[in-house]
Amino acid sequence: MISRLVCIDVPDRYRSLACWAVQCLLEPLGVTPKFHGDRSAASTIYYGPQSETANADVTLAFSPTAARMFEDWDSYTLRQVTWREWEGERWPVFFSGEESLPDLVASAALILSGWQEVTTRARDEHGRFRFADSLQDQLGFAQRPVVDAYREWLNEQLVRSGLESKRRRWGRFEWATCVTIDIDYARKWRPGMVFREVVEHLLLNERRVRPVERLKRFRTFVSDVARRGDVYRESLDHILMAMSSRGANATLFVKAGAHGHNDVAYSLGDKQLRERLERAVRNGNEIGVHPSYYASAHAGYMAEERDAVGAFLNTLPDVVRQHYLRYEFPVTLRLHEALGFRIDSSLGFAEHEGFRRGTCLPFRIFDLHANRTTDTWEMPLLVMDGTLFNRRGYSVDEAIEATHSIMNFCKRFGGCCVMLWHEVIRDQMDAPGWDQHFDETLDYAIRQEALVTSLSEALDAWSSST
Repeated sequence: MISRLVCIDVPDRYRSLACWAVQCLLEPLGVTPKFHGDRSAASTIYYGPQSETANADVTLAFSPTAARMFEDWDSYTLRQVTWREWEGERWPVFFSGEESLPDLVASAALILSGWQEVTTRARDEHGRFRFADSLQDQLGFAQRPVVDAYREWLNEQLVRSGLESKRRRWGRFEWATCVTIDIDYARKWRPGMVFREVVEHLLLNERRVRPVERLKRFRTFVSDVARRGDVYRESLDHILMAMSSRGANATLFVKAGAHGHNDVAYSLGDKQLRERLERAVRNGNEIGVHPSYYASAHAGYMAEERDAVGAFLNTLPDVVRQHYLRYEFPVTLRLHEALGFRIDSSLGFAEHEGFRRGTCLPFRIFDLHANRTTDTWEMPLLVMDGTLFNRRGYSVDEAIEATHSIMNFCKRFGGCCVMLWHEVIRDQMDAPGWDQHFDETLDYAIRQEALVTSLSEALDAWSSST
């Protein structure tokens, strides 16, 4: 890493956030910032109001409007957005400084910190920040990593000033893909699912389909229940064999608690599940915690479930993803920190594929309420099977195309494409084509020369890169 002096000359309340944003922009370029506040001292980079006394090789545009917004805890207004053409695409800039130049630091801080999420009160039925309320939806940039574009623009300024940078890599790879599996069920055919098929689908016709389709589904249900085996267990077998045959690793998130109707209880002591998880660990995969629905704001539940997974592994897990992607600020973040989770991968949109925090690179989460950088790394979630097929209504081909587009951006910016599948992908009754999407996505990552591995191994490879 190359050390550079960076002068941050901004109001006190904004200073911590600005330093964090600059660090997030520079460190992936192999640059470690050393911060100070003396504008007259020689620096590589100066960020603050335009001043004749600033003594720096590179001066970054500064927006007083942004500083006031961050100081006063105001929400962002679209009146401030401008657009910049870069490499044939239009990219939004959220703040401009002197001479209408983009304030890259404030613009990155806005999206990367989740400012819009904590200053917007509206939530969906599960307490989640809604995609419809996001700047990504309103401005149409969900499928492009805008913060990573800002980093490239900053690097262009450094290069023009003759300053060296060296982009971080993922070991010997230029980009990475992380396969993650949320295990929400130990098996499919349990009493609740039988009730659904017989009462809700066959008798009540809650799917609103023709009688011939109801009978066809019921016959498929009877046939599947009567045969040996379970499709969810077979799906997990398929996933593990697919990873092993390609020399790749994954992160499996398991549940160890159930406290409401949105949780399906299962035991880590279940013989069938235990054997599969033990085999997964032997083959180099990692196990993370998938806290129950209400655990996102319940310290007792989350600690109990982490400890249960730790007892299964004989070591405390340090990787977490929230069930239903329920993440409450700052409560969930502080629970993760208190319990020693090193990596979270919950910050993706449930309704749309793409870049909720504007990046495909790891970053330390900023606690806006405490105005500080935390020790928890976020590996941003970019693609989820249920989002593609259920929320977006994509066909298999459309889902593959959308996924490849996200992956191409990750490769272009040297990032990591974190993708989520559930252990239902071989279920042709309720998840037709999901296994094809999984297999083709995995093969595409390998053809595009990505490091395909677990979240922890990917972060370790990236963090050790210089």
